[in-house]
This record gives sequence, structure tokens and C-alpha cells, in this order.
Amino acid sequence: MIRTLITIGAGCALSLILAWMLALWAPLPLIADTTIPQSSLSWATPHPPEWPRQPTEQCLAAAIGINTVWSSAVEQPLHFKEVHYEVGWPAKCMMWTLNSEEYPQGNVDFVYVGPFCSSRAGIELLSWYDRGYCYWTRRLPLQPMPLGLAANTMVAAGALALASSVRRAVRSRYRRVHLLCEECAYPIVAGGGPCPECGRFGRAR
Repeated sequence: MIRTLITIGAGCALSLILAWMLALWAPLPLIADTTIPQSSLSWATPHPPEWPRQPTEQCLAAAIGINTVWSSAVEQPLHFKEVHYEVGWPAKCMMWTLNSEEYPQGNVDFVYVGPFCSSRAGIELLSWYDRGYCYWTRRLPLQPMPLGLAANTMVAAGALALASSVRRAVRSRYRRVHLLCEECAYPIVAGGGPCPECGRFGRAR
């Protein structure tokens, strides 16, 4: 029972580490940039009540273990933006979301009025700002996606359990062939009998 819990805990830890590594690795720009049809537009997460009901523009980018959705809407004088980021493999298991309200100055410059952010925005590691506008950002996601994290944990735990079983089988085979106790590796007499060190009955040959 304890070994099973340890394996599951290790699987969860591996899933989180892999997700964070993917978040740090994410190429800029991401590949497979695709514009989403107008009929399918929606904010990725719950948004403040003063925001428009749905975005007017949305774009999806993806790479191995990474999905990013950029959404935006304009209601003068504000420009509403959302960046939703999901990472993990084989399933997406961690995410961060950054919502901002921007006030246009001229044609290209933006100044933050918000941002509307919470802990779901993750830990900002590296960002590039120009005149208050964030062009890109590297963030460490802190918000788990329960189903994806559970699936990845089971996959990682299964892989760890399989690797442990194979290791034990190989070790046991090696010790039997070399006339060693399968439990403590103490030399024993060919033909079996209890180990003089730990008392375990072996099958040495």
C-alpha cells in the first residue's frame, strides 16, 4: 500500500515537472497558427462581468504538449485581451490565464488599465513589454486541470511501476544465476536452502 502511494506521488510529481519544463521550453512563436471560425468564438475562462460576452477575434497555436489561445474584443475605449495557456503531456494538466484591459493610444501603443489577474495567471518568469504592452510572456502555470493531471499521474505511475517490476525481475534473475540471495545478495549454496544472512529461501542454481 505504501509503495503504491509513493508510486502515485512520484507519478504526479513527474507530471508537474514535465508540464513546467514544457512551459519553459515553449517556442516563440508557436507552430500551427490557426484562426478560429467566428461562430465558435468564446472566452476560455470565466471573465469579469463588464467584459463583452464573447471575443471578436481568436487565434489558436499549438506545439508538442502546449496549447495557447489568444482572444480579444474591442468596446471603445477599451481593448479586452485574454491569453489562455495549457501544458502537459500526454494530456494537458496545468494552465494559466492572463486577462487584461488596455486603453489604445494612437494606432499601436497600449497602456494597461488592468490587468485583471489572480493566482491563475501563474508565476511570471520573463516577459517583454513595450510602452506598457506585453508582447509575450513566460509563465510557470500553477492552476491544475484535474482530469488531465489525474490521467498523466496514472500514466507516469504505471510507467514507474513497470520499470520497477522489470528492474526487480532482472535483479532477481542475476542473483539466482550468480548464486546470490535474491533478497540481500549474500552468497548461498547451490540447490536452494535458506540464506544464512537473512533467512530467505532462495532458488539459486
